[in-house]
Amino acid sequence: MSTISIRSLRSLGSRLLGNRFPGCHPVLKRRVSWSAIALSCLIASGVLPPLGAQVETPEAERPNSFGETVDVNLVNIEVTAFDKEGNAILGLTRDDFEVFEDGDPVEITHFFPVADGIRFLEPLDSGSPSAPVDLEAPSARDRRFVVVYVDNGNILPIHRRRVFEQLRRSMEELLSSADEIMVVSQDSGVVVEQTFTRDPELIEAALARSEKVAGRGAARIAQPRVIQRQIESGEAPPGADALVTGTAPVTGEAFSRPNWDVDARRTFSAVRSFAETTRHELSQSIGALVRCLDSLSGLPGRKAVLYVSDGLELNPGEALFRIWDYKYSSIASQEVGVASIDLEIDRYNLRTEYRDLVRSANANRVAFYTIQGGSGRTFGSVSAEGRTLVADTLARSSDGGREDSLRDLAQQTGGRALVNSVGVGGFLKDLKNDFSQYYSLGFPSPNKGDRKYHKVKVRVRREGVKVRYISGYRDKSPQERMVDRTLASLFHNVGENPLEIQVEVGEEVPSAGRVGLLVPLSVKVPVAKIALLPQNEEHLGRVSVFIAVQDEKGRMSDPQTIDLPMRIPNEQLLAAISQTAEYRAQLQMRSGPQKLAIGVWDEVGAVGSTMNLQLHVEAQ
Repeated sequence: MSTISIRSLRSLGSRLLGNRFPGCHPVLKRRVSWSAIALSCLIASGVLPPLGAQVETPEAERPNSFGETVDVNLVNIEVTAFDKEGNAILGLTRDDFEVFEDGDPVEITHFFPVADGIRFLEPLDSGSPSAPVDLEAPSARDRRFVVVYVDNGNILPIHRRRVFEQLRRSMEELLSSADEIMVVSQDSGVVVEQTFTRDPELIEAALARSEKVAGRGAARIAQPRVIQRQIESGEAPPGADALVTGTAPVTGEAFSRPNWDVDARRTFSAVRSFAETTRHELSQSIGALVRCLDSLSGLPGRKAVLYVSDGLELNPGEALFRIWDYKYSSIASQEVGVASIDLEIDRYNLRTEYRDLVRSANANRVAFYTIQGGSGRTFGSVSAEGRTLVADTLARSSDGGREDSLRDLAQQTGGRALVNSVGVGGFLKDLKNDFSQYYSLGFPSPNKGDRKYHKVKVRVRREGVKVRYISGYRDKSPQERMVDRTLASLFHNVGENPLEIQVEVGEEVPSAGRVGLLVPLSVKVPVAKIALLPQNEEHLGRVSVFIAVQDEKGRMSDPQTIDLPMRIPNEQLLAAISQTAEYRAQLQMRSGPQKLAIGVWDEVGAVGSTMNLQLHVEAQ
């Protein structure tokens, strides 16, 4: 089969994803030559240090779309309907639902119920029964992915052990809740204990490894307890309420040493330091969780995170600030310079990070099923000795805030919350039922891929019906969605190939003047699979090639996007249809195992393919 080249009029250095990983910086070069039909291009990219490596090709703006190309992003909302006892409600129709985006009603253009994991067609009329979708069709049943995510930095060891005991006893329910399961543990960093698999032995071994991780949960309790004892043992200022502060002598007499101002400044500094450190650690934890969600974006089907944690303290140090304020509020402004304790608390809140976490889950269509490791006092439980009524109340309030974070995370993403680890088996059955019994509501986004977050509300016209669903979505551009699919192929070995692309890798050659080797890459697409639009004397098309590389240490290059317009003169169209369009590149890599993911997007036809390859690069 003969080969034609694709004309490239765009920047070869276009990047859609800005995250950089240590030691993984692509180096791009461009060499072009003209041919009778199109422009042939050659680039080099890869995953090499040093950190200072920069893209050498200047970036250019993406040209405007041409012809009659229309890309419609169909927004799908999976809705679980249930009664007040929590039982699934079947038999609802399209007319029973109302959907609002940003407060405005939208028309439901796609609708089907799912029962026992099988999609059913909507009745043609009120008197005809539903028929199941062809079970041989790839979309007849959505694949189900579950990530068991153990947040070791925000759970007590005793609570974690309780959860793992429950999970071991409920392994059958866990395996039946999903087609594939991944196990992730997080403490100071994120460790993928097991990639997606159906093998129960691999899953059990991954859970066992995660259970052995010490975690920072216990250490996080010790510091606030020490700080509270410092506050309570410090000298109370004149006029302080002894019953509130717990520090006046039993006789009710004043302290003999006038050090209350020194104690106030010292303990306030300790509280502020604790709040700042805790906020930084929690921000890192939430950021890691967001990156995990982003890696799931391109996975097809239903996705859930089984999030094991004691909850997120979204106002770090609040209980300690309040305890301090009860004791030293009379001198806070004059002696310590604290104008408002509420403003101090607000400085360290994580509302923005938490909002971004919820939006990331919804944007990537991931539901949270949260499991609190144990009920009762956890991180808010400070001093046990001499605890005052006020301090104890505030500690309980802090624990309540953690519980609320888990409930809210589940509610806003369409999942469920189990606030303590008792009943994990039943909870997993609920997850399985949610994945098996639901309604899919679809509507075309009116926002044309504006990349903004839009709120969603679903109403049911029938009385007594409650629903769970995502609270919003981000309208991603076609290029962003294709990047997601390419990364899903890279991370999770999933993909489809309707364009029938072929990827060939040549013999590596030394990289002149650089560390590593150049690996030739060829991506081929049958022209007959590419949608072409007639325009005057030629037919136009446009494809984009997406390349991402990951080395054996998990370091990844920035995903590269190369936009390639096609121009085929009308008199050459019949000959071109039997040919193959080819894109050639050179990837600069270090020696060793590498994983390569390729995506190809046909903009006119709105069709994409992804595939991945395992490479072993070594010098000749």
